[in-house]
Amino acid sequence: MNPRRIELLPSFAAALKDLAPEIRDATLEAVKHFRNRTNENALQVERKSGLKGVWAFRVDRGHRVFFIQENGPDGDKVNQIFHVGPHDDYRTVTRKRP
Repeated sequence: MNPRRIELLPSFAAALKDLAPEIRDATLEAVKHFRNRTNENALQVERKSGLKGVWAFRVDRGHRVFFIQENGPDGDKVNQIFHVGPHDDYRTVTRKRP
């Protein structure tokens, strides 16, 4: 299976810097699994209800990576990862959504 196309947005990099080192490492590992389509059950990819077009996958019990899907220039889906933070960080997610 082909890897997912991802784009890490500047808002994701900024949120990543604010995390504790162990959460930061776990986040980068989760992004790698998401891209490579490995460990899908543990990531629990889901559409976030109430946040139009926003999806998330699990880093650990309390943290999620938030992304949207857009069509790239060639028509393939591109997953734009724009935030990482607490799973209930909806106000921040709404503000940072591209």
